[in-house]
Amino acid sequence: MYKALIIDDEKSARNVLKKMIALYLPEITTLEVASGALEGLQTIQKSPPDLLFLDVEMPIMNGFDLLKQLNEIPFSIIFTTAFHQYAIQAIKTSALDYLLKPIDAEDLKNAFSRFKDKTQQDIASLGKRYENLMTNLESNASQKPRLAINTQEGMHFIPIENIVRCQAQSNYTLFILESGKRFMASKSLKEFESILVDFGFIRIHKSHAVPKHRVTSLKSQSVLLDNGEEVEVSRRRKAAIQKILNA
Repeated sequence: MYKALIIDDEKSARNVLKKMIALYLPEITTLEVASGALEGLQTIQKSPPDLLFLDVEMPIMNGFDLLKQLNEIPFSIIFTTAFHQYAIQAIKTSALDYLLKPIDAEDLKNAFSRFKDKTQQDIASLGKRYENLMTNLESNASQKPRLAINTQEGMHFIPIENIVRCQAQSNYTLFILESGKRFMASKSLKEFESILVDFGFIRIHKSHAVPKHRVTSLKSQSVLLDNGEEVEVSRRRKAAIQKILNA
């Protein structure tokens, strides 16, 4: 049995999510609602939830500003947002969850399942992932965004600009950094591709993704990277890769 809190300044959005939770998530037995960040902050300070549905875009104080007011965040968050590319990038790179408005019932149920299925390692790393979210939101020319990756040794935060290539290893992904360090992440390359495409990564083969800016030349069956490595290219992807490289 879980306690949840909805913070959203739009009445219609609050009511829709409230009804969907009642209909699809019976394990949430206590549900509170706040009409804005200030009211939500007071509710959290009085009685923290197990799960917070937090709207990103709100007047006066947005969802991220609210989190900055908290000394600690001992609960899970599912961000809710209309399409906001920069915010979504920061959330995804920090391995956190979000729902796009208007919220789809299946997406809601899947997000709640991920919340319930959290491992002790996931819970232990939440604080660091929220810190990474704030860092990524404030990233600029000197402070590049970092990607949160979960490995058997724990959570690591890798500057995206330091990634040379990613390689599929069954349902895992091997990250090779320019320093030579390697990390085996417990997610598939397909899952990371959906995040890294926004940072100029190209899926050149079913087993390989590379940053566009690191490709120095395209050969008949491979690409040459700026560290001297050659990485295999899929024949059927080659024309599309050539088009992306020429853009």
